[in-house]
This record gives sequence, structure tokens and C-alpha cells, in this order.
Amino acid sequence: MKESVTDMADLLGSVIAAHGGLDRWRTVRAIDLTFNFSGGLLDIKSYPGHHRPSASIDAATPRTVFQRLGDESDDRWIFTPNRVWIERRDGTVVEERSDPRAAFAGHVRETPWDRLHLTYFLGYAVWNSEKPGASSKSSTRTTCLRTRRCNSSISATTSC
Repeated sequence: MKESVTDMADLLGSVIAAHGGLDRWRTVRAIDLTFNFSGGLLDIKSYPGHHRPSASIDAATPRTVFQRLGDESDDRWIFTPNRVWIERRDGTVVEERSDPRAAFAGHVRETPWDRLHLTYFLGYAVWNSEKPGASSKSSTRTTCLRTRRCNSSISATTSC
């Protein structure tokens, strides 16, 4: 087992070096991507069908800004661990929730989500899977198991 851990560390080191080294990654401020999501859980939670939003993920702090997530294409759906909100392009807050994780208390599988539940769910999953330093195995597992299907585009298209 120790050999496989060493092999993975060597592989990770090689990949990081091939893409400019760790110092380069430390200069990244945000990762912008477009992705698809859909799945049975989201159907149950009142978000059926395929969705293709874009997201800007802060590389240093847990913050993700989604666009084209809802019916109003100019709205921005914003995730932070302690607050989620939806705002217009001019910064006007349409709706918001503090302590969004607590809003899931008492939910069962069939409990429908509102837009702020979806913002928290996707923001948490995407920020934890696409931030610099997240392993590709973790990235694929977090994003795909939670949404069942994904394709993300970060300069090049990757599928899971």
C-alpha cells in the first residue's frame, strides 16, 4: 500500500510540474468553468432536466458564483459556507440565507429544495471539487456522484 501512495505522490508531482509548478497554481485567483448537471436526486428536489451554468470558483476562499443557473440569466447565485444569495447584475439581493447548511435540517429524500438549497449544494460540491489542490479522483467523485452526470470545461473539456 505504501508503494501506491508513493506512486500517487510522484504522479501528482509530475502533473503539477507539467502545468507550471506549485508556485504557478498559488497565483491562481479563480477557476472559471461551464458544466452540465442533472440526475434523479435533482429531479426529486424540483430541479429536473439538464442544466448548463457557468461558475467562477475563488481559489483561495470558499466562494462560488454561478450564472445561468435559473430562469433569469443575468442573476448570480452566490455560495459561501455561511451565506448563500441570489443577486441581480447591479448587486441588488433578490433572496438570501444565512447559515445555509442548517436549512437542510429535517429534510428527507423527497423534501423539495428552493433556489438557495440548490445554490448551497452546488457551491459546496463545486468549490470542494475544483479548487486547486483537490485531487482529480476526489473531483470526479464529488461532482459526479452527487449529480450523477457531469461534464466540466476548464480550458479543455473533461468528462466523468
